[in-house]
Amino acid sequence: MRVLMTTNLLQGMRDNDFCWSTDEYAYLGIECDNDHDADGSCGCHRSFCGMKKHQASTTAVIKDKDISKEEYVKMYLASAKEAGFDIMAEDADELVDELIDVASNFEVGAVVEKRGDIIQHRGTVSPKQR
Repeated sequence: MRVLMTTNLLQGMRDNDFCWSTDEYAYLGIECDNDHDADGSCGCHRSFCGMKKHQASTTAVIKDKDISKEEYVKMYLASAKEAGFDIMAEDADELVDELIDVASNFEVGAVVEKRGDIIQHRGTVSPKQR
């Protein structure tokens, strides 16, 4: 299935890009109420979070991974628990559905960026770069 993975690919196309997470399954993190501008001082409106280190990147790459939805949900739940969030299995199932839906809108190798509520194509990388 197609999934979002944090990446440093195509970083630097925006002045406020950052990457503290690479090659981790990505999720859409919680967004603060302080600044709703994707280019604001807080990066939460423009970043993806990695499920292992819980650190962020302003880019994610679409990869094809051999993972079942059930495994994906378990991974998401474990990640949330490790980060200190108490998420119900039903909620995790819905959030994983959202991640799958986002990833399915792009081809494998597409690098995407988050701009508030919009996930958009930034560029495509070759198989060697992935």
